[in-house]
Amino acid sequence: MKKILHLFILSFVAMSGVLYLIGGEVGSSLLSGLVFALLLALVLGGLNQFNGGHDTVQEELMDLPLSFEEAFEQCREAGLQLKKAEIQEERRRDGILLVHTGASWKSWGDEVLFQVQDIDATTTRVAVTSRPRMKGTMMDYGQNYENVSSIRKHLQKAG
Repeated sequence: MKKILHLFILSFVAMSGVLYLIGGEVGSSLLSGLVFALLLALVLGGLNQFNGGHDTVQEELMDLPLSFEEAFEQCREAGLQLKKAEIQEERRRDGILLVHTGASWKSWGDEVLFQVQDIDATTTRVAVTSRPRMKGTMMDYGQNYENVSSIRKHLQKAG
């Protein structure tokens, strides 16, 4: 709800200001901005709620019954199975893998960070964080939730 309110205020101020600057009267600019902001908040907010209303940053922590090397390789595969995914950074020694996904109608692309940590010879802890690449994204229509869910399923099958 807070995101929808932010979207409403931002779009109201922006649209009212633009309409006033291009020569509108104060009253008509404010009214048009109000109508525009209401429609935008209802449509985009409704779409976001329809897709689960999840936060834009999603995190998951898993312990896998795999060695560090096996877990890291499974994380690599899980990241590359995401839509339009490319590995941006791979530091196996540090257990860091960074994957970027391409743009879709839901987002301008996402950043998926895997942090792989050795617990013992047969157990590895994996922390996954998926967030929009474009800072300031208020709604992603469940895209990062889908990313983490897909990765979780892949890693659970592997473990």
